[in-house]
Amino acid sequence: MTAGPQIVSAENNPPVITSVLPENGTVYQWGDVIGLQAEAHDPDGDNLTYVWREPSEGIEHGHSAVVDLSFMHPGKHFLRLEVSDGNDTVYWNLNFIVDDVEEEESGSPIVSWEVLIIALIMIIVVVV
Repeated sequence: MTAGPQIVSAENNPPVITSVLPENGTVYQWGDVIGLQAEAHDPDGDNLTYVWREPSEGIEHGHSAVVDLSFMHPGKHFLRLEVSDGNDTVYWNLNFIVDDVEEEESGSPIVSWEVLIIALIMIIVVVV
């Protein structure tokens, strides 16, 4: 046995992502708040950092496990969650859709207040 200090190197284990919301393919209406949530842990107990990215747009949407998005443009969105322990980074890809047409439960488009007011004025003018 050698006397003196001994250097022990511990191998780092990467973080583990256990769940992500929303589920892939979730459909939202334009103007909805989209809640992003991630659960992850590190086997070594290291502190974790989170980044939500939209790679195609070059945009970072947040730096925590829970992020709320709003005003997403209509269309299909692809996000990547990056979770790092400072040594290793793991990824989770997700996608969701933002529709641009608001619809009632019946499926017909919602009529704006402006259209209703104009129609009411026209009825009043015709009756008088």
